Amino acid sequence: MRRRHFCTTLKLEGNPLECACFNLDVVQWLWHTPVSLDGEGRQANYTCTTETGEITSTERVMAQWMRHWRRCVGVQMFGIALSAFLLQLLSIVVTFIVVRSWTQLCYAWKAIRRYRLPRRHHFHRDAYIVYSEAECDVIVACVTLREAVEERYGVRLLLRDREELPGSVRAENVVQHIDDSWKVVLLVTRDFSQDEWACGFTVQQAQRSITDTMPDRVIVVFLEEPRVLPAMPSLQLLLRMVPERNILHVHRDTPPQHQVWKTLADLITTEH
Repeated sequence: MRRRHFCTTLKLEGNPLECACFNLDVVQWLWHTPVSLDGEGRQANYTCTTETGEITSTERVMAQWMRHWRRCVGVQMFGIALSAFLLQLLSIVVTFIVVRSWTQLCYAWKAIRRYRLPRRHHFHRDAYIVYSEAECDVIVACVTLREAVEERYGVRLLLRDREELPGSVRAENVVQHIDDSWKVVLLVTRDFSQDEWACGFTVQQAQRSITDTMPDRVIVVFLEEPRVLPAMPSLQLLLRMVPERNILHVHRDTPPQHQVWKTLADLITTEH
């Protein structure tokens, strides 16, 4: 091959050169451009190293240009072909799963779109107050608690003696009240332990209302010392699921301005 007249000199002496796939275009440019390389004693030829560490030269690489080009392009094409094959295989698998489980996937997608963490403003009331039918417990709930928590701190309470109509179905009301309330507050007394609805059915429904998204939903307020109260298996089971910070000990004669009612209001309204 006859070379053209060299009009430019490229001084590369002392600088190593690689004849690898990433710079084959540079080797080709050096060979086809009228430029003279110094330090080797020969024009347009320079010692270089292949990717495997073999010592060669730009002239030798150009003499075997097609072999080097096919090797470099082959590696790239193999990667592209393998990626295309895996993508096609993935498409087949996804198509098979979608066709086989189309109905389940549709409902799962709807559930994901509708999913949202419960927040206080999603509920009609802040707290459903559970208490026995004994007169002293009714007074604590409808008088003391209403003045200390609802009127003083603006907590929206759901009190059955204020909300329910006489003769209404009790079980349906309990379930509806819990669903409509951000928190459930149990006022535990000796009369509470003897109330079939309060200590039985309502406690069970309160326990079922505790979920992974609402782990602090139930608050237990002891108006009497727990050690003097009779055993309440349903409440004992519930207390295993209630964090200690959600258990308060309050004397029934505590005045509305006492700080403990502020603590209760904070427990009801706090969003974790």
